[in-house]
Amino acid sequence: MSGTSALHLISYKTLSGTVASILDYM
Repeated sequence: MSGTSALHLISYKTLSGTVASILDYM
């Protein structure tokens, strides 16, 4: 799950990551 965490951190820094994070939360 380390890879997922890293990707999430990188995505979090990007706008697309924010959208994906919201979708993932839902």
